[in-house]
Amino acid sequence: MQLGFGIAFPDLYEREGLIRLDRAFIAFLREADRALADKLVSARAQPPAAAAESELLIALAPHVEDFIAKLFRIEAEAQALAEKHNELARSIP
Repeated sequence: MQLGFGIAFPDLYEREGLIRLDRAFIAFLREADRALADKLVSARAQPPAAAAESELLIALAPHVEDFIAKLFRIEAEAQALAEKHNELARSIP
């Protein structure tokens, strides 16, 4: 099974494949938000304090979601689910 970003499914079980996957994520993130990508790289070198780490994780979450959808080639399904979620959220008083 060929995944997105030139990653093959067996790569998910090998160190070198995971390194390529990580590089693909950083590149993906840089395209979307260079400053956030730089923060992630810096945080890996020098982990932030608890609150800053939480803020970083929260900022990264939508990008991780988009990356995973693209990786598994389920962008349309992820978008449909997000739209349904937003529709439900708007219906709550």
